[in-house]
Amino acid sequence: MKNFFNQHRLIFLIYGSWFLTCLILILIFGNVSISSWVNTNHNYLLDSFFKYFTHLGDGIIALILIIILILLRLDYGFHAIIGFSLLGIGASAIVPVFIYK
Repeated sequence: MKNFFNQHRLIFLIYGSWFLTCLILILIFGNVSISSWVNTNHNYLLDSFFKYFTHLGDGIIALILIIILILLRLDYGFHAIIGFSLLGIGASAIVPVFIYK
């Protein structure tokens, strides 16, 4: 495991820096003012991009990814099927408990 972190140190450094920057901004300015600033400083290009980018979380994208993985390597496809299934079951079990009290 230590070898994994050493090999991917740059990725973890970039992600950690981004995470800490966003965390500090939210702690200083608050979520409402950051959301208001983003909503007032938007443009047509980003609006149209995120209109379609939002759909990447749909099940169709997961199905396409599973098909590609099965074509590349069968065990990767089965791992993806199990992972997406457990994620869906876990999310549908946890969301009602914490969101719809």
